[in-house]
Amino acid sequence: MHWSKRTVAHEDLLSELRLEDKKLEERDFVKIEIAPKDVKKVSRSRDDWNFKVDEERTLPNWYDENVVKCQGACWKAWQESVHVNLAIDKEEKTCKDQLFFAYGSAKVVAYGSATVELKSDCATVLCHGKIFVTEKAQVVRASVVKAAEVL
Repeated sequence: MHWSKRTVAHEDLLSELRLEDKKLEERDFVKIEIAPKDVKKVSRSRDDWNFKVDEERTLPNWYDENVVKCQGACWKAWQESVHVNLAIDKEEKTCKDQLFFAYGSAKVVAYGSATVELKSDCATVLCHGKIFVTEKAQVVRASVVKAAEVL
């Protein structure tokens, strides 16, 4: 099971791991997505997340024969990732060179090439790296900044 602190995109993960996606049937890996059911109510409870297998019609035999074990490994990796890449409620996190999701009133300080994705109704982001903003959030970009802060 592979996941990345730097991306949630399959293509970027494959590149980071130097894997080729040339086989369809009997491939060496299966692309899995675990995403929040409702981005306005994000938690670390497994019940609040959807598990989705990409390309279900072409799953390799090894996956079909070990589906419970494979899904268990996915959920274990998910549990690790939501503690590393996610800040919710009043949590304060610091990250460096990674993708980060901030929900609610969480505060994230990002260094280096970190990326913060903000899922809040009102917030201000100061950053010199990549930022994705949804809802009504504001983005303020400083040209020379050593750290980024999400309030």
